[in-house]
Order: sequence, then C-alpha cells, then structure tokens
Amino acid sequence: MRSEGRPGPVKLNIRIIVDELTDLGWDISASVAMDPTTFVDFTIYDGQEKLDHSLVYYIPEGKSGTFPVHRYAFIACEDVTGDAPHVCVRGKSEVQIVNTINSIFRKYKEFETAMNGVLLGGGGLEELCRIGSGFLNNPLYIHDNMFCILALPEYVEGMRKFDVDITTGKQYIPLWLINDFKFDEEYQRTLTLQGANLWGNEQYPRDYRCMYVNIWDGKYYMGRLLIEEIRSPFKPGQYAMAEYFALYAKEMMIRDINFSKSDVDVYEALFRNLMNSEQVDRDTVNRLLGTLKWDEGDSYMCGKVISQDSKLAVKSGISLRSKFAELIKSFFCFYYGDQCCLIVNLTKSGMNRGDLEALLAPIVRESYMYAALSNPFRGIGFVPQGFMQVDYVLDALKRDPGKWVNSFNRCVLNYMIEGVNQDLSRSMIIDPGLLDLIEYDRKNNSFLYETLKTYLENERDITKTAELLSVHRTTIIYRLGRLEKYFQMDLEDYNNRLYLLICFKMIDQLGLQK
Repeated sequence: MRSEGRPGPVKLNIRIIVDELTDLGWDISASVAMDPTTFVDFTIYDGQEKLDHSLVYYIPEGKSGTFPVHRYAFIACEDVTGDAPHVCVRGKSEVQIVNTINSIFRKYKEFETAMNGVLLGGGGLEELCRIGSGFLNNPLYIHDNMFCILALPEYVEGMRKFDVDITTGKQYIPLWLINDFKFDEEYQRTLTLQGANLWGNEQYPRDYRCMYVNIWDGKYYMGRLLIEEIRSPFKPGQYAMAEYFALYAKEMMIRDINFSKSDVDVYEALFRNLMNSEQVDRDTVNRLLGTLKWDEGDSYMCGKVISQDSKLAVKSGISLRSKFAELIKSFFCFYYGDQCCLIVNLTKSGMNRGDLEALLAPIVRESYMYAALSNPFRGIGFVPQGFMQVDYVLDALKRDPGKWVNSFNRCVLNYMIEGVNQDLSRSMIIDPGLLDLIEYDRKNNSFLYETLKTYLENERDITKTAELLSVHRTTIIYRLGRLEKYFQMDLEDYNNRLYLLICFKMIDQLGLQK
C-alpha cells in the first residue's frame, strides 16, 4: 500500500469564486469555460509583465487594456471580455472586491489547515469528516471497499440507516442494498469513475442527490466518500473541494491500514511512558520511528503547552494541533492531563530551537498559554530527560508569568544551582569572601560587592560597569583597587570568575544581599 504523502495546497477556480459571490448576492457575470482548479492565491494587477497561472488577478478600473484577458484568469470591477475564466463585478468598490476575494481564499486555506492538523497531528478519519461536513454544509461519510462505514461524524434525519455488526459495533451498508448493487449496471459503472460525480435523485435507490468520490490508491479501489444533499443544495464549485477532501481521506485510510487507531493509542502510551521514564518496548519504538519516518539519531526537542489559567484552557486539542500542523512539518502531539505534549523532529522539520520558539510565541500569547521547551538533543532515547527539562522550565514560567515561551538553556544555571546536594547548604558553597564583602558594604555604606558583581557580569568592561552604576570610570578603577587589596582572588583566572558568577546567582536566590 503506497502513499503519495501530504496533499498539496488547496487550489481554487473561478467557479468556486462565483459560488461564493453568488451566495453574497452580488451582481456578477462570469465565464467559467476551461476553468482549471489552479489558483493558490489572488493578487492585484498593476501592469506587471511577468504573470503566473497559479494566481487569479484583480484588474482595477482602467487597467484592462494592458491585461492579457485571453490567457490569465481575472476578476474585474467593470464589464471586461476575454477567453480566460473571469468574473465581472458590478456595484462594488475596489476595497470591497479585494477584501472579499481575500476572505474567500482565506476561508479555503483555513479548510486546508484544519485538515492538515488532523492528518499530521495523529487525528482520526471521523475527525476529518467532521471538518468536511461542516465546510461543505452537508452530512458525509466514508465506506471502504467492503461497505464498512469508516467514518460517520453525524447522522442526519433523512440519511439511510445502516446495519450494525453486534460483535464489532461497526456499521455497514445494509446487505439487501449491497446485493441490489451487484446487479445494478449504473452502480457498477460508477465504480470505474475518477473525480467527483453525482448520484441523482432519479437513480435507484435514492430519493435525493448524493455527490460521491471514489477513493483510489493507484488502480486499487479503497472505498467511497459520499456527501448527502440534505442541508443545502450542491454548488458547482463543491465538486473540486470534494475531490480535494478525498485526497486527505485517502492518506488517512492508507495510514490507518498500516497505523491503526490501536497503534495510535499504543504510540501515545509509549510516549507517555518515555516522558515518565517508564520501561518501553524497543520493538514498538522501532515501529513508531518507521511509521513517522523518523530516525533514531535525528535531532529532537520536547515541549509542553498549558493554559495559564484553567478557566481559559483549550477545551479541544483539535484547533491547537491544527495550528501546530500548519507551522511544523514533523511532530507528534499527545495529551497528558491538561498538558499538550510535543516531540518535534528538528532534523525532518529543518528547524532549530530559535525557529520553534518564534513559531510558538504568537500562538501561546494569543491563547493565554505557556510553552516550555527542552534543549535540542540527538537520539529518541533522550526523550525522558527532555521532558524533565520541560517540567523544570514550566515551573520557571509559573514563577515568572511575564514570559510566554521559555526553554531550558535559559534556566540551566538555576537548575544547576538548585540541584546542589542538599546535605551541603548552598550558603556553604558561596565564597565566604563575598559574604564578608556584603557585610563590609553594610557597615561602611560602600558599594564594593555591587561593583565586583557588575564588573564580572559585563566581561570586566570598566566603561560599561561605570555606565550601569552611574559613576565615573575613575571611581570604578578606585573601587577595583580597593577590591584587589580586600578581596583576595585572582580575577584573571577564568575558573575563579565562573565560580564567582555562580555565587552571585546563589546569593540572589537566597536573598543574602538584602
């Protein structure tokens, strides 16, 4: 069983645009002859010489004379004739037209994004069909080549009732109807067709129309997508969208043959066990890597996304996972309590830590959430330690609510300090000379400790230290001279400087300078 991979971007034609404008009640005329489904976006024609057949062009008033109306599809705000597919709009301003066409393309791109979220985020065929049913505004379902119902997100009064296998709970096309299909020449003919087609209300055994798309994997018939014309009349442009939706259904059916829902549950359980440092089955790990097309030695990052306030928690993971799928090429997402847990394959996604932080920041900010990330690591076996890093970062985010996204590399020093053996007090690790210096400053109203700390934190830059402390640089030189006599430690030694910087951090955490 092969798979062509993730379907390409959604593409529109003029027929789809005409449907949308007709629904709005606009006064239009159109030509949809030779109207291929090729448009990925829309742009304004401003006289440019290089044009693209994947775009539909809006021709502003007075610009039609230079536009090649016989070669490229267009939308005009006046009556313009041309052999290419086009729409002419009357009684609307340029701003209204541009904004409306933009919103049409955005609507269809959001449809694509939602389906990608299900396909790439590990969702099921039922979930995909729920999205399709809502978008096409009619109930739909999918059956396989054995007439077993694979997905039926909702049953609407008027739809055919299905038989139920009491041993499995699965629904099937009624046996009497299957037997009739065997001898129905028209039905047998439909099994040979490609693309979206219509089973009319005059055709046995329907009393209403049904759009259908046969789902093929090469020459192999996998089953059928059916859309019932119950809620709203079919529109001509919906044929193309039914075909596009069927591509996603096919990919999920292929995936589910090799990667059944029970496997999804097993793999989610595997990642949960990994996250909690529990024993995992090596064969299952290898099977998971093969299914996701990941390699053992790829570079990974772990992450968790949680709501900052339980009252504002995301009630469904579908929208969040859809957004991840729009931005991240290779990831696995699962839920653990109220936490959305991520494992991102940086190698397969072509991303680094900075890319991932930049992508997550606007999502969590707008949704009032936190995102905690591990350091990148090489090898799937380090997932448990990656999630240990993530949990520490989550605690840090809760202590510092001013941040939305944080990663372990910014918290590692605190982690090292807080992880000091508790049998030995942290105050016992701090250089006693620093504690003496703090006490000396208290008694003498001096600023030697603050000067030393600022000086070392700024790479021993006297000028910058003076600026930060708002004193003249000669004052800093004078204080450093006093420190050299009072505080006996060689600051030319890198190890000494590193030790002191860690001590400064411990002193801040313990509040010993106050």
